[in-house]
Amino acid sequence: MRPIGRRLCAVTLTVLLTAIAALPASPASAAAASITGHVLDAQTGGAPTNGACVYAWEANGGGIVAGTCVDLQTGAFTLDGLESGVGYRIEVSPGGDAYPAQTWLPGAATISDAVPVVAPAVLDVALPRAATLTGTLTRSDGTPAAGLNVLVWLANREEAFGRSTTTAEDGSWTIGGLYPTSYKISFDCCWPAWAYGATDWAGAAVIEAAPGATSRVDDTYWLPATLTGQITDAATGGPIEGACIELRNVDPAGGGGYSGGCTDATGTYLAENVVPGRFRVIFYDPQGRYAVAYHGGDDLASATVVTIPRGGRVTGVDGSMSLGATITGRVVDSRTRQPVQWVCPLAFAGRDGDYVPYEQQECSDADGRWRLSALPARPTTVRLDGGDRYGVVWLYNAGTQTRATVFEPQPGSTVTTRDVRLTGR
Repeated sequence: MRPIGRRLCAVTLTVLLTAIAALPASPASAAAASITGHVLDAQTGGAPTNGACVYAWEANGGGIVAGTCVDLQTGAFTLDGLESGVGYRIEVSPGGDAYPAQTWLPGAATISDAVPVVAPAVLDVALPRAATLTGTLTRSDGTPAAGLNVLVWLANREEAFGRSTTTAEDGSWTIGGLYPTSYKISFDCCWPAWAYGATDWAGAAVIEAAPGATSRVDDTYWLPATLTGQITDAATGGPIEGACIELRNVDPAGGGGYSGGCTDATGTYLAENVVPGRFRVIFYDPQGRYAVAYHGGDDLASATVVTIPRGGRVTGVDGSMSLGATITGRVVDSRTRQPVQWVCPLAFAGRDGDYVPYEQQECSDADGRWRLSALPARPTTVRLDGGDRYGVVWLYNAGTQTRATVFEPQPGSTVTTRDVRLTGR
């Protein structure tokens, strides 16, 4: 009788050999390949001054897989260790300042614009002379705009090129070593301005950077605009302290909104760092004492349009506010008659309007009492949101806004609604 240990070893070896045989065969390694060629000065046809290095990058956005430097006499290079049939993005990084810091084949400023080269390949690179952008930035008050960031952007898409500098004490700046193509220039980071006199990338001028040439980009950095005025009580004429403003751009896509600029004890507000544009002005009270109001109108649509120029100081944009009305009530469970907590109210303009902006909302407490304040003296409907347990109901127990009860609150008054019984789902 054979020893049991030998039988176990034989079985184990058989299983192992069977498993190995069942594994898929490993693919053969891809054939090695090279990319060869020359890097030559596009102007002289000779090898670039101070030489250059060439790198092969993975075409799918990976890292460098091969690199070499050119022969200083002939500009010849060979990138070894590549795989046949695989595409690579090729970067040329020359020495010195005469050429762009980077050139991507077949002739581009960024890796995103490079066309993959499939190995093996033979190619010659015509290296352009570098372009330079320079200029002086002056503030709108005539003083040099010192210490501001200058950033180069691509002109064909809103993408920073990755080259920047800071203006000197006299407002001057220079960025060299650029690939000759079209760019846009922005100034500063927190209060962006674009050459020439634009406020965004879309409106910025296209700057043509020519090979071996220096292009000037002189511009004015406009000081931020300001808006000031006084907010008073509509009934007494006295100043309101702690009221604030909001600016709404007439163009919904124009941006440049602003919220803040709250009043002091004299009722005067000052809105600083305002983006130029055409705006409607809203007055609101974060403390909930006064209802929302609008400069020159009864609502946003009828409010006066205020034009704020670049670097301008617009004064006299005044407003008056009426004491806000209050609507309050109580919610209970229809079955238990117990108060319901965390039911949240929201006021709407009549039976077909939107929610009332800047209303002060207080969800129901442990006693089931809720509160809406800072409401304008206009027809108002109220919606109660009871969450997943009770759902949404309009006072009184209506399913839609069009069937809701319309309340007529008055300035400084309080409307107390009757209890609303909520039915659980």
